[in-house]
Amino acid sequence: MDVDVVDVAGRGRYEAQSEGLVAGFLEYRDHGQVRELTHTEVEQEFEGEGVGSTLARAALEDVRSRGGHVRPTCGFVAEWIKRHQDYLDVVEPDTQSRVTAPDPPG
Repeated sequence: MDVDVVDVAGRGRYEAQSEGLVAGFLEYRDHGQVRELTHTEVEQEFEGEGVGSTLARAALEDVRSRGGHVRPTCGFVAEWIKRHQDYLDVVEPDTQSRVTAPDPPG
C-alpha cells in the first residue's frame, strides 16, 4: 500500500493518506522545540498495514530534520521507539526513560 504522510499543522497532526483517503493520523502539540506526540489512530480498514509505524517514523524524521525533540505521551509511539532505539536521539532527554525502561514483569 502506498501511503504519504503530511503534516497538517492547522489540525496539529500528521496524516497518513492513501489514494485520497486518510488512513490514520498522529496528533501533536508543540511546546517550543519539543513536539509532544499525543495520540495515534488508524482507520479500521487500514489496520495491520503498517500505517501506525509509517506515521511514527515520519513524525520522528520530521522533528529530527528540524533539530527538535519529541515527548512521546502516545503509548503507541513510546512502544514504537522502544523497538527502534535509533530514534532515541529525537526523544526529549527528560522523557527518554519512558522509552528505554524495560516493561514491568507480569
